[in-house]
Amino acid sequence: MKLFKLTLIIILSITMLTGCGGGSGGSSNPLDAYVEPGTDANFLADARYTGIVTSCSAMTEALVDVSDLVYDPSDDSAAKARTEVFMLNIADDFKTADGKTGGAALKLLRDYTSSRLNRYTVSKYTFTPVAHKTVDADTVEVTTHIYITLKKKSWAGGKVPGIADEYDGPYEGANPVVVWKKDSAGNWKIHSGLPKEMYGPIGGGD
Repeated sequence: MKLFKLTLIIILSITMLTGCGGGSGGSSNPLDAYVEPGTDANFLADARYTGIVTSCSAMTEALVDVSDLVYDPSDDSAAKARTEVFMLNIADDFKTADGKTGGAALKLLRDYTSSRLNRYTVSKYTFTPVAHKTVDADTVEVTTHIYITLKKKSWAGGKVPGIADEYDGPYEGANPVVVWKKDSAGNWKIHSGLPKEMYGPIGGGD
């Protein structure tokens, strides 16, 4: 009986060690159950929204740089330059989920994006339209699957600032409905709907 109890305890201990865990140190992987959603083919094929499709590609191109591997606390110029290219797709009256708008909202998004690009190597950042609703000729709501893969850069000076060492997956809280509107020049810009993780902590904080 004692041998049976000892064996049972060992089995339970191994199960707990292999089945539990969280963050970058855990052994479980939430992406094991991840299924990439389908793309809204009708949206991609609609000539009215070609500008949005192009902007999504441009945002990915600005945010991703697999060769940007080394952190330099004294030089964030490259990160700021990439951020400004990304911000070209954001409306002047951009709104955050917590009610900030205009200059305050833009500053929050710009500062968080720049800081993140300066400290992390971003190897994937995709914006995939999975559904859409046309509001009027100048407004469309696009349900967007946003997926990001990032990892802290190396630094000879020690540990790069930030709680999360890495993140790989879609943002929490399902796929956001991103509202695009045409500006006065007829260009599509993001008005609202970007997830709070794009201007706040993700995956335990960064």
